[in-house]
Amino acid sequence: MSSDGNVFVDLTSSPGSSPRSAVHGAPATVSTVELADPSLDLAGVRASLSALQQSIDQVEALRELRSDHEDLRREFLATRHRAEDLDRQLADAANAASPYEDRRMRKYDLVRHQLESTQTKLAECLDALQQRFDNSHELEAGRLQYRDLKIRYDEAVSEFRIGTLEAQLAAASSFGVVVPPDTARRIADLESQLARSQSDLQVARDRQSALASELRESATSHRAAQAEVARLEAAIMHKNGRLRTLNDNYERRLRVADTTIATHTAELNRLRDRVSTLDRDFLKASQRAQAAISQRDQAKAAHIAAQDRVSAARDTSARLEKRINQVERSQKSRQDLESALAKLQQEKDDLTVQRDELLGQLGERFMEITDLRAERDQAQEKLPNIASLLPSAPGHKRARPGSESPPQSARVSKAARSTSSSSPASVSSRVPASGSSIEVLSAVAAGQTAERSASSLSSAGLPGHLPRSVRSATKMSGRGTSSSSAAPEADVDSDGDESSSDESGSTHVFDSDTAGSDSGTSKSSGAKNEFGMPSSPLSNAELAALQPTTVPRSEWIPGYRDRRSFRGHDIVPWSAQDIRQISIVEMDADLLFHHYSKPMEWLIPLRDPVPPLGDWRDDLVDENNVRDLIESAPWEILAAPLDPLTFKSQGWFRHMKRLYASYEAEHLRAYWDSTHAFPVSITKRRASRYLDAFYTDRKQRRSRAGARWKSFLQQVLIGLLRGYCDLDLLLDPFFLHFPRPDETGAWYPGIEYDADPADLLEALTITDAADRWRNHYRDVPEEHPTLEIARLRGKFLSSSF
Repeated sequence: MSSDGNVFVDLTSSPGSSPRSAVHGAPATVSTVELADPSLDLAGVRASLSALQQSIDQVEALRELRSDHEDLRREFLATRHRAEDLDRQLADAANAASPYEDRRMRKYDLVRHQLESTQTKLAECLDALQQRFDNSHELEAGRLQYRDLKIRYDEAVSEFRIGTLEAQLAAASSFGVVVPPDTARRIADLESQLARSQSDLQVARDRQSALASELRESATSHRAAQAEVARLEAAIMHKNGRLRTLNDNYERRLRVADTTIATHTAELNRLRDRVSTLDRDFLKASQRAQAAISQRDQAKAAHIAAQDRVSAARDTSARLEKRINQVERSQKSRQDLESALAKLQQEKDDLTVQRDELLGQLGERFMEITDLRAERDQAQEKLPNIASLLPSAPGHKRARPGSESPPQSARVSKAARSTSSSSPASVSSRVPASGSSIEVLSAVAAGQTAERSASSLSSAGLPGHLPRSVRSATKMSGRGTSSSSAAPEADVDSDGDESSSDESGSTHVFDSDTAGSDSGTSKSSGAKNEFGMPSSPLSNAELAALQPTTVPRSEWIPGYRDRRSFRGHDIVPWSAQDIRQISIVEMDADLLFHHYSKPMEWLIPLRDPVPPLGDWRDDLVDENNVRDLIESAPWEILAAPLDPLTFKSQGWFRHMKRLYASYEAEHLRAYWDSTHAFPVSITKRRASRYLDAFYTDRKQRRSRAGARWKSFLQQVLIGLLRGYCDLDLLLDPFFLHFPRPDETGAWYPGIEYDADPADLLEALTITDAADRWRNHYRDVPEEHPTLEIARLRGKFLSSSF
């Protein structure tokens, strides 16, 4: 180390300064001084290390608390799931017992009705039997009367015999004995009595025969009534036995149901108590975790402070060592700096010479451009004479006014290419090789502007025949500075720039010559942004100058500058309430992305409630079935796009179609996933790395596709502002759409009625056949809902077609 007396070293420099920072300064006399080696505070370092160890211990304790917290949380979730399962089982038991109770009550009512009818019939039979019994009493009275009549008959017979004997006696004595008058009178009385007895006897015989027949009928009826009563009593006994059996079964099942409900209720109460306990434990664990987190934060702060002190001590030591080495090497560095400065000065002189040569070449190229412009002006002067000599065709294009620029070729002229290739090395070194053509041309134009200002060639201006993307980039790099000769060339109207846009590979450059119909689109005279597009909406004159379309722009959806009201059936499937609240000039990319990219419930139905696990085949979602499904690449059914319905592939629509085709080919699987997102439970994701990676990749694909779709909608917004199309463009079956947040996209394999698929591939076939919208109608294009909207067919075509 040197020991000169006239030494000064700046020790107040920042810790981040390096010894090399002095190398880039101006040469100066640097000396050294003797510096004492500062001793480190070992006690402070030890205290910092002990505090660091305590912080590490606290972090470990915090990790253990977090692990316990996660265990308690998992146990809490499992207990809550068990309680929910018991609730469902209790509800299922109640629902299962309810039909049986209803059926038992119906049977009980039926048996009671039958018993009442049987009792009624029995009462009727008893009444009939009582009547028969009363008839039997009458029969007994007849029998008694018959007995009396028989006795009287016997008496009459006896008397008759007596009379007969007396008559015989009288006859016998008639020969000599005179019959007394009393005897004759008595005989006459007896005869009359005999006649009456005979008549009474005949009446009694008739009454007896009638009573005998009634008795026989009564006996028959009595036997039939007894048989009916016996049958009804047997039926009543059978019904009573059946009723007792049903009551016993009902009471037994009711007791079983009561026992089950009581058991489940007790289990539910126990689980609720357990859940409450777990809630309290979880709250205590959360409090402990918060306390541990606060302690961890304090320990972390202490650890960071200790690290800062240690780092500051190390930085101070390293800085002192570097400064000592800097002082030791200062003399040698001074010599190196002087030699390096000489080399840099020589390189600067060489670059100045090269710059002068390049500026000279640029001046020569500008002279060539001036000559070409003169030739072009001469050709324009001769063009009207030549056109007047040619015969006019009916469908020939109208000649452009002299104030407009003639059609330009898609390629840059030889002078422009040589100018771009001869740009300074400093400009080319700042442009990365992977940059887009707009960035390259902007950098080249910026370098040319800087060189012109340095060499006093700003009056020469930019080449008038460069493509518009180069001129726009030059305007942006020049911060608003433009040459006097570039203004007349602000707009170029031809279809030739389409090839130059393709060659450059840029997906953002859309000029007026490449938009609209190939038959020629009216050019815009407004200001353009860096992409060659209008920076503001079209004026009424510019909008009226556009070519008429099949459907007039006055009927386009929504209004261009003013909000308009439409009838609902005229703008199906859009919502008239939503359309009347917006206009084209008020729309931006976010509004188009979130609200107007697709009508709600148009292609995809609204989301249904999540079905229970028993309604679909969750067992089909395993690693093997998912692998087989993915290996079959079912999303390739979407690869065949439908033909555009509203436009033709011309002009701006051609560029837009190419952009969308590249976007759709890249994100085709994300569209298929959006309508076939089958659930993958967290248990299965934990058990299978493949399913976990599949689930994560599916979400990431959707996110990337959504971002790209929003970027594409910016190009659609450009078409809206330039008057090439309206919102009906997005209804074209050419485009695919993602489901809205309230629309369905989930797929539950095997949920269809009577579906029993063997694997996911079979379940996919069944679902796609039932729900055609899941494949966006790419497999059945004739069923696409857009084909039913009459206004869409050829809507954006020129009316001259």
